[in-house]
Amino acid sequence: MTDRILNIQHHFNPLHVYCRLVERGVSKRLSMSICRYYELLIYSWLGWLSVAGVQICRIARQANQRSCSIRRIHRNSGCFKLF
Repeated sequence: MTDRILNIQHHFNPLHVYCRLVERGVSKRLSMSICRYYELLIYSWLGWLSVAGVQICRIARQANQRSCSIRRIHRNSGCFKLF
């Protein structure tokens, strides 16, 4: 999940958008103007959302790893009851 969020973040990066606009034939000056406004108005919000998403994924992964290790310890103690 983290990889997907980072991939989305990369593709919505203003520099990436600028390069794709220039690649498709939009003038550099117009592309720069579009990307400046895009970065100020849209990407700043997307950036915060993607950072929050990555943090949530990391926290969830750590919680899952702790849960699995607790289950292993609990099983090894002779009690198979999962909590």
